[in-house]
Amino acid sequence: MRTTETTIYKFTELPEEAQQKAVEKLFDINVNYEWWDTTLDDAATIGLKIETFDTERHDITGDLMYDPARVKQLVMEHHGKVCDTYKYVMGFDMRTNVDNHDFEYGLLQEYLSMLRREFEYQTSEEAIIETILANEYEFYIDGELI
Repeated sequence: MRTTETTIYKFTELPEEAQQKAVEKLFDINVNYEWWDTTLDDAATIGLKIETFDTERHDITGDLMYDPARVKQLVMEHHGKVCDTYKYVMGFDMRTNVDNHDFEYGLLQEYLSMLRREFEYQTSEEAIIETILANEYEFYIDGELI
């Protein structure tokens, strides 16, 4: 029989090089699940059904579930004045822009921007480290996750 001992480290106890290795290995820790669900749920709340999106290709498809006036009302009820969707619907003149497609397209673009920002943040070093610390992950001295 043989017994070995291994020293286990918290992220903050690792040498800088090992911390960097840990972050690189866990690059997708915040996006390896359906991270977009809350954003798509939010879109549905204001009457926009997002069908597909691709943040890398800058592509998004979806449909309004209600007429633009109702969607505008829902945005005003559910989003704050500093929210980009609020600014968009308030700046969209329903009297001169009668094409629902233009309104829908603009709103979809706002949501694509939200999704892109969320993905970029969730894959940032800052967010990865926050997740590591919040979950109290443990590592070997070389930065490998236990």
